[in-house]
Order: sequence, then structure tokens, then C-alpha cells
Amino acid sequence: MSQTNPFPLDAQIRYNGSGAGIDGNTSVELRIPLNQTPENFLYLNPQVRLFNNGRMGSNLAVGYRSLNDIGKYVLGGYLAYDNRDTGAQFFHQISAGLEFFAESWDMRLNAYLPVGKTNTQLSETLLNSGTFQGTQFLIDRERRFDAAMGGVELEAGTIVNTGDAGYLRPYLGTYYYTATNSIGALGIKGGLAYYGDLVNAGLSIQNDRIFGTSILFNIGINLSNRSERKVTPPTLLDRMNEPLSRNGSILVENQTVRDGLVAINPVTGQPYSFFVVADSTTGLSGTPNVVSFANFSTALANAGSAGANGVVYAYNPSGSTAPTIGGFTIPDGTKVVSSAPTLIPVSYQTGIGGTTFPNIPLPSGTGVYPIVKGTVTLASGSNQILSGYDIRPNSSGVVGTNNINATVADNRVTITSSVASDRDIFLSGFSGNTNVLRNTISNSAGAGIVLQNGSGNPTVSNNNVTITAPNTSLGFDGRGIVLSNVNATTTTIDGNAVSGAIAEGIRFDNVTGNAAITNNTVLNTIQPKTQTGLEASIFVRTGAGNLNLNISGNTVGDNNKLSTFDNDGVTPVANNEIDGIEVSVCRLYGDGIGGCPATTTAIVNISNNVIRNITSPAAAGDGIDINLSTNAIARFTIANNKVSNISDKGISFGADDGSKASAIISNNTFNGMGETGIQIRVAQSTGATANLSSPVTLGGVTTSGVVISGNQIANTGQSGIRLRTQNAGQLTATVNNNSISNANNGSPAASPDEGGILVRTQDTSIIRATLTNNTVSNTSNQTNSGGLLFRKQNSSNLCVKVQNNQSSNAAVADYRFNQTGGTGQIQLSGISTPISTTGALQTALLAQGNTGTTFAITGNVSVPTATCTFP
Repeated sequence: MSQTNPFPLDAQIRYNGSGAGIDGNTSVELRIPLNQTPENFLYLNPQVRLFNNGRMGSNLAVGYRSLNDIGKYVLGGYLAYDNRDTGAQFFHQISAGLEFFAESWDMRLNAYLPVGKTNTQLSETLLNSGTFQGTQFLIDRERRFDAAMGGVELEAGTIVNTGDAGYLRPYLGTYYYTATNSIGALGIKGGLAYYGDLVNAGLSIQNDRIFGTSILFNIGINLSNRSERKVTPPTLLDRMNEPLSRNGSILVENQTVRDGLVAINPVTGQPYSFFVVADSTTGLSGTPNVVSFANFSTALANAGSAGANGVVYAYNPSGSTAPTIGGFTIPDGTKVVSSAPTLIPVSYQTGIGGTTFPNIPLPSGTGVYPIVKGTVTLASGSNQILSGYDIRPNSSGVVGTNNINATVADNRVTITSSVASDRDIFLSGFSGNTNVLRNTISNSAGAGIVLQNGSGNPTVSNNNVTITAPNTSLGFDGRGIVLSNVNATTTTIDGNAVSGAIAEGIRFDNVTGNAAITNNTVLNTIQPKTQTGLEASIFVRTGAGNLNLNISGNTVGDNNKLSTFDNDGVTPVANNEIDGIEVSVCRLYGDGIGGCPATTTAIVNISNNVIRNITSPAAAGDGIDINLSTNAIARFTIANNKVSNISDKGISFGADDGSKASAIISNNTFNGMGETGIQIRVAQSTGATANLSSPVTLGGVTTSGVVISGNQIANTGQSGIRLRTQNAGQLTATVNNNSISNANNGSPAASPDEGGILVRTQDTSIIRATLTNNTVSNTSNQTNSGGLLFRKQNSSNLCVKVQNNQSSNAAVADYRFNQTGGTGQIQLSGISTPISTTGALQTALLAQGNTGTTFAITGNVSVPTATCTFP
């Protein structure tokens, strides 16, 4: 280098390793002389950095160095601007430093000051824990931040000649860095730097309480046109040409900060007030407001005084003895909970207007339920909660009247003695979001869960109801879950287990709106001593309004236990008439309840249920029982159910009087029906004509008639599929792709005039039916029976299309047509002349793709008239 311009334009590419708040990066830098003499050097030092994660950073420094020949030292300084993009935040920093070089040693001081936004939150996690602070509860919060660190560093080094064109600089130093929310990093460091004409490199080790022990390295290649240095110790002039020794990449601390947020009531926007009841506070954090269980009433009164924000929290450590308290009344807005269940259903926010969480993380899951010797009453009001108590009354367990948004959850209720009107959980006049969840009702001497005269969105979910009282004392008051006169937006009955109920496990009486009875298990439902013919594991009866109902995913049955006494209180009941699932629209029952004064609509889906083991000495209980009467308009889908071991019919679908409906019955499996696999019955006793033919428009969808498709039916006591009309009833039906085997097998009692598929009209009724692609086999031999049996009586009309069916029945005719009496006709699609002989019938049916070997005919089969249409 010349003495006139000793410091040429310098360029360098460098890689800096990761560690101690620095991500690995590659930098390209220039040192641009602005003014220079042999004794003074003013320069500009720009840099660009590419971090290993693809993010960028840059630096711009202005430096000055001055050589004092007399004192034999160099004094310098710089001022710099740095930035760094972490992906979460673009950080900025101002830094400055001083340098002192003597011939054999040096010292450097650097200072860093982040500016602008110096930290950014990466994530926030609310933990499942918290701390009491008086009557408030603070939810533990954990947040992660990136924070730019400022601070100072001081180091001193010496020079070691390497015998070539380079030299080594060993050094020691100390530093202190800090940031927002930081504990500060005071550390020591040491390292070794190498300066050569082509290569610069460094290796260092440092330790502090934030980053621990870190080993850092860097290596750079000089791309300048500087003159080659001689093999001598570096002169002060050589050292004036060294690059700045500073941290050009902003240090970033990855922080985890824990604090607490006050639990806010989402309804009021104010903090909850918690009044703790505990005889031992072991396991509670913070400084709760505590009274003993002897003063439970005091905590309840204090919570009531806090209005809608008041919470009574009963705490018992795991393994402790359950305390006993008397019955009590929950004031308007008050929540009464305990530590026993795993979830405490008090919703909360951690900031006004923030996200609402469903279960506050108070200490829970201890399994110790406070025992309540008496009734718990919900006073008229809103947003009350009862959770986590063992209620053992001599009368009703939990009673509420005119409650809005009430929750009764995770309690144990046992009525130890009872009168007929007692209920384990009884809510009347409810509205809003009413929740009855995860309660256990056992050894009950009363009805389980009863909700009546309500509205809104009731949910009864995941309760376990076991009725064990003798039905001689309860009659119908031993039902499992009952909803009566509920004008709801959405009703949900899901995931409950009901056993031993009397008459009905789950019962709907006049529930309107959207409703779902799903994923329940209802077993061992018992016949009451007073039989009405309407009992079922799941029973739905509606007599007004509009109902959109989904019954799916349930397991029901094992209904084989008989009542102790019949109506006279002495004679044992002979039969069990408990159906699996029963839905009735507008039917008037023997108890005087039912019927529809005006049009009532229902859209009903019954799917993916298991219905099993409904037995009695005589055929009395159906798997699925549908009943329609005057003013009913309905659409049914019954699909993918598994029905087995039923004493009466697998599906009984009955439409009477002025009812109107359509149905799709598909892909169900039936095995072991005492009577019929699927029966469709249309009749008229009084008033208007029942109609399963005309279009039905509900929910914007128009359907008509009955479709029976894809069902597997085996081992039925009588017909596999039976279509039957009486009086002036009308039925249009499509029966296709069904498989029926071993029909009319006599278990419990075979019958004449039955078949694998029976289509029968009586009186002045009419059936329009298409039967295609069905398979019928092994129908048992009974008088006038057949694989496919078509029977017309009186002045009725039977219009049938029979195509592509397979019938193979060694004991009976594969196809039998019986026309008897009256002016009506059997009219068969596809023929041009009337049929009166077996041979002609065989020719006509085989010509339409049917298979079979035996045919029978009584009377005539006519050519279809204009009134005879086919679906």
C-alpha cells in the first residue's frame, strides 16, 4: 500500500456461525475509504447478511481511526445502524464503539441499542392451571417472544506473530446484554482471531445465564487489492486496516414469559368472584377466600351477593373424606361447582371481548364429591350452574323452574325414597342454552331426567341413568329421559346410557324444531303395569308444530323383562310391548294424549341404529314403529339399521285417516323377526283418507310414495316385506333390490296368506307398486302363501309391475296372485290380455325378466286401466 493511500477499497465475504442469540448467516461487506492519510482513516462500512433461514439483514457503519506516532497507538471509533428480519419482526439497532490499538495489545468497547419495536410476541398459550388472588382467579398464561437485546461488551487482546503473512489475536472480555422481560446476560468470553492477507477467521467461547455456554466461529475471505504484508509483527498501520470487531447481527433472545390473567365472566364482562369452601387447602395455589364446609351457606350467600359473577367452589383434595351438607338453593346467576369432576363447566374469558373458553382450569379431578342430603333447587334466574355434587335426597334431586341457560353437569344423583312425582333432575319452564351433562343417576327411585315446558336449545348429553325402583310403585314415573312440550330451536340428546327404565328409556312428547337423538345406549326397558301400547326404548310423539328429527347411532333393546303386575295389581303381565324406536305423528293413544288439531309436519331420519333382543311370549314389540294419523304430513328416511331378534315386526310403518307421508327404507338388515321384516300399512277408520302416494313437500324437498330398497331380511315368522292397505287407504311403493330368505318360518307363529313379499289390498283401498330385482328364497309352506304374493280383496285395486325378480321357494309357489270378491282388480303391468291361468301368468312374468318355477293364480289378473299407474 502506498503511503499516500495506505487503506484501499476492501471487500470481504464471511460466514458467521450460530449461537448466543445469533442465527448463522453469510455476509458481504465493503470498507470504502472516505478520507485517508498515513495517520487518519475515515471509512464507510456497508454489509448485507443472508441468514440460514432465508431472512435478510444489513448494516451501515461510519468509522474513524487515528495513528499517534509519538504515543505508538491507534485510537478509533464508529457509529453504526443495523437491522435484522427474523420473520416475526424486523428489528433495528444503533450501535457505537471505541477502539484502542497499541503495538502489542488492544482494547475494544462496543455498545448496542435496539430502537423502534424491540420485541414481538410469537405465541400465547393459556395453561390448564391458575392461581387464586383473593376472590379472583388468575389463569396461567405462557407467551413466547423474540426480543432484540441491547448492551455493552469489552474485550482486550494481544498479538502473536505466526511466522507467515498473518497474525493471531487472542483476547478475553466480558459483556452484558438485556431486553424487555429479560433477566439480563452478564458473561465472559475468550477467543482467538486470525488476520491474514487472504483469510480472516475467529473462534470464541462464552458463557452467561441466558444462552449458557456457546462456541462461535466465523471465517472470511478478503477480496481487496491490498498489498501483501511482510512476515513481521503487524505495524500499527497494518492494524488500522483490520475489520471492525463487533456484533453486526442483532442479538435476539427467545423468551418465555409466564403471568396470570383474571378470569372474566363472558356474560357480564367483569371478573368472577370465587368463594372457596374447603376443610383443607392443600393443592390450591395463591391466596383464596376460604370458608369451611360447616359454613357452606356463608359462601353461597356471598356468591349470591356477587350477582352473576358469584361462584362457589367446593374443594376436596384427592383421597380426602367427602363432606356432607344439606340441601340448598342456587341464587340467580350463581355457579356452584366442586373439584371432583375432571371438567368444571364455567366458561371464561381472559380479556373483555376475547375468546370464550368452556371449562375454567380450577383444580379438578380429585374425585371427592360433596354429599348433599336434600334437594338442590335452582331459583328462578339465569346462567346458574350445578356441577360436581353427590345428591342423595328423600325427594327430587335437582329442581329448577323458569331458568335461562342453566347447566347441571357431572353430578351423582340417587333418590333414596320416592313418591310418584319425584325426579332425579327436573327442569320446567327452561329457555336459552340448557345443558344436562355427564350426570350419573343410579339406584333411582324416580324418573331420571325430565325437561318440560321449555324452549331454546336444550342438550342432554353423556348422562348415565339407571332405574332400579320396582315399577309397581312408579308406574310411568320410572322413565329414563323425558322431554315434554319443548318448543326448541335445537334439541340434542346424545351419548346417554339408560338402563332399567320403565315404559320409555328416552321419551319426546311434543318437541318441535330441530332435534337429534344420537349415539345413546338404551337397554332393558321394562313394561309398566299399565300397558298403553305406546312404550319404546326411544319414543317420540308429536301433536303440533314442525319437527325435524334425527335418530341415529343408537343401540336399543334387550327389552325382555316383564312388569311385576298387570292393571289389576295382581296378575303378572304376559307380554312385553316395548318397541325399540317408535315415532308417532298425530296418533291418538289410549292414554288420551295425542292427535293433532291442525297440520303437523315431521322430517325424520332413523339411521345406523342397532335394535336387538325385544322378546316376549307373543309377538308384541316392534324394532321400529311409525304411526301417523289425521293432520300428519311427514317424510321418513329409515336406513342402515341393524335389527335382530324382535318378537313382532322389524319395521312397522302405519298411516291412518287423514295422514300423508313418504318414506325411503333402505339398506337395513333384519334377522329373526317374530312377524314381518318390513310392514307398510295404510288404513282409514274415520275422516279423510290416509295417503302414502301423493307428493309431500317438506324442507324444500318434494318426495312421494314409499321406496323399499337394498334391505337384507332373513328368518321372519311371517312375511319378509308386507304392503297392506285397508278402507280407502292409498299407497304407492317401489320395492327393489331386496333379499328375503326363510320368510313365514313359523317362529313364533306362521300364518296363511303370507309371503317373502306380500302386497295386499282390502275394502276400497289401492296400492300402486313396482317390484324389481328382488331375491326371495325358502319361504315356508303355509296355505295360500308364496314367494311373491299379491292379494286383492273386496272392492280394492292392486296395480303391480313385477320385473327381474328371482324367486326360488321349494315349499310354496314362487309367484301367487289371489283376487277375491268385490269389483276391484289386480292389474299387472306388461300384459295386453287378461290372465286367468297359471300358464299364462308364468309366461307373462318370465317375459318380464322374472325367474321362478311355480306359479299360482286365483281369479283374474287384468290389463292396467288409466287409473292404474306405476312408480
